[in-house]
Amino acid sequence: MPLDEIDAGVCRVLIVRDTLPQNITERLVASEQFEVQVARTTFDAGVQVQQTKPHVIILNVDGNTSDAIDLCQEMRKHAASEDCRIIAAATEPSQNQRAELIANGFDMCVPKPFSLDNVLKGLEDATNLIH
Repeated sequence: MPLDEIDAGVCRVLIVRDTLPQNITERLVASEQFEVQVARTTFDAGVQVQQTKPHVIILNVDGNTSDAIDLCQEMRKHAASEDCRIIAAATEPSQNQRAELIANGFDMCVPKPFSLDNVLKGLEDATNLIH
């Protein structure tokens, strides 16, 4: 994965399925630190991963954890996203749910509801894993 953008201070982020509240997404888009794409469906996410090669994907796992795990595992199979960090977003995840998500390919799990600070912390932690 090309790290030149991260080294220059720009992190490509793909937000899948309205994972983040609109106000937080807008703040990330306005930031010069992030190049943000939003995918409304998992199909769109797959297309955007191939086109933009994000450094970090944030994926909502509420509602259907097995679909989210399937998407994560599918992303791990493709060269465009094999080095990408995938963050699961879950409402009050239990330790067992966190462990299951990590065991199935997610790099970390951040709890919902979101604040801008915890999203930035998750992105910082994910990009620190890359370095």
